[in-house]
Amino acid sequence: MTSFWGPHAPYLPAADFADLYDPKDIAQWDSFTDDLLNKPYIHSIYRKYIFPGAANAKWDVWAKVISRYYAFVSMIDHQIGLILQHLRDQGLYDDTLIIFASDHGKL
Repeated sequence: MTSFWGPHAPYLPAADFADLYDPKDIAQWDSFTDDLLNKPYIHSIYRKYIFPGAANAKWDVWAKVISRYYAFVSMIDHQIGLILQHLRDQGLYDDTLIIFASDHGKL
C-alpha cells in the first residue's frame, strides 16, 4: 500500500515539476469573478476563513497557485507511473489489485 500527501496546500511540487506549467498559459476561469450570492453559504465561508484574503487576490496570483497545483498532480501521476512500471518489471502487474481512493477532490 502507498499513499501520497497531496495535492494539498501548500502546493510544493519537487523542483523537476514546479515550473512545468506557466501561469500565463492558464486562462481565467469564468467563475473567477462570481460574487457567490446565488451559491450555498458554505462557499463564502470557505473563501473567507479557509483562504483569507483570497477573495481580493487577482487572477495572476491564483494562476500561479493553480500552476503549482497542476505541477503537484503531475508529480503524483509520475510517481504512480513509476510504481506501475516497477510492478510490470517484476512480473507482478497482472496479479496486483490496484485501487485508487481519495479523501476529496478539488478543482
